[in-house]
Amino acid sequence: MRGALLRGPVRAASGASGASWPNEPAGWTVVADTTWEAADLGAWTSGTRDGWSIKFLDATRDVSIVSVSDSVIGESRVVSHNYPVAHTGGGGVEVFRLVGGTYRQVYLGMYVQLSAGFHGHGGSAINKLAYVRVDNAGTEGLMWVEYRFAGTTEPLEPYLVNQLPNGGSGGIATGLSSGHPTRGTWHRVEMRMDLDAPRRVRYWVDGTLWIDDTTFAGGSAGRISEITLSGILGGIGATGNASTQTMRYDRVRVAVN
Repeated sequence: MRGALLRGPVRAASGASGASWPNEPAGWTVVADTTWEAADLGAWTSGTRDGWSIKFLDATRDVSIVSVSDSVIGESRVVSHNYPVAHTGGGGVEVFRLVGGTYRQVYLGMYVQLSAGFHGHGGSAINKLAYVRVDNAGTEGLMWVEYRFAGTTEPLEPYLVNQLPNGGSGGIATGLSSGHPTRGTWHRVEMRMDLDAPRRVRYWVDGTLWIDDTTFAGGSAGRISEITLSGILGGIGATGNASTQTMRYDRVRVAVN
């Protein structure tokens, strides 16, 4: 293991859970295993929830802890990004967690649901689920975990965008054409990134490997510094959604090495 963890021990999960992480490497240091079950219900405007905090709070959209009855892993509270009608893409509140130490490998697992009829960003087709921040001697960059789609019927396509230090390769797309994740359904999203040569990033949905890329550049001297549940839709400009919609996160797990 490569770094000294700067945070305390992970709180034990509350209640029984059916969460599983088939692609998490054995022996890595778990820095988050978050159920949200003990978090206060309602709008999240300040404070921390099991080590997670918020940033970029503004009036464009909000984040709440809400009760659900459709969790596929037997839990009852989730984080919800809430988008008003004709939401303007870009920016807005994010949920994040810092990672201490000098770790250069990261695993992110999360159960994610887009509301039924979710309207993607029409201008860019980019819909950001999360990102890993890498700090390279003060120069920071991101590896984005995304779905790429526009409108309400286009299939959701797992997608990565490389904005790491020392040069990024841009979008990393999948070669698969079937078995896409669906709106209104909970899906287990997993991502593993190794910054050491040979660099490699992988992206699974419900156990299916969509992306396995060894060509991405950047992060040659960096460390994993932050995990963010972003919820950002595209670039600047209206998404076109005719009704309110949500992007929700149930269990979230982060491990580093």
